[in-house]
Amino acid sequence: MHIARESRNGRLAQGKEIALKQNLNEPYLEQIMIPLRRSGLVRTVRGRNGGYGLGKEPGAVTLYDIIQIFEGDPEGTESNEKFIATKDKNPVDAVWSELAQVVNAVARDRTLESMLDSNILAEPEYVI
Repeated sequence: MHIARESRNGRLAQGKEIALKQNLNEPYLEQIMIPLRRSGLVRTVRGRNGGYGLGKEPGAVTLYDIIQIFEGDPEGTESNEKFIATKDKNPVDAVWSELAQVVNAVARDRTLESMLDSNILAEPEYVI
């Protein structure tokens, strides 16, 4: 979200700043960025004023898209097919299958833009 917020403001997000805010070390952050760059979701600019920016408009990127980058297609997984095949036999699997469907529906409905527009992800303001 940091990258989306900075991109919206016409700036690139600095790797050091992202790592600090997300409590990650930079080499790990760089590993996370590899699939995001390959998918075209994130672009990188090298150099002194370089950083990370969005490769697509925030309204065109859903949470489902991001899940797919890291986890593959959540609806085409072997475990999900197992849930569908056994849901009449095992009520716990049926519940997990329903939960997965709800999560996928919400993830498809939420874009980076909608999350930026909500106050959920707003930077905290400290007033003294």
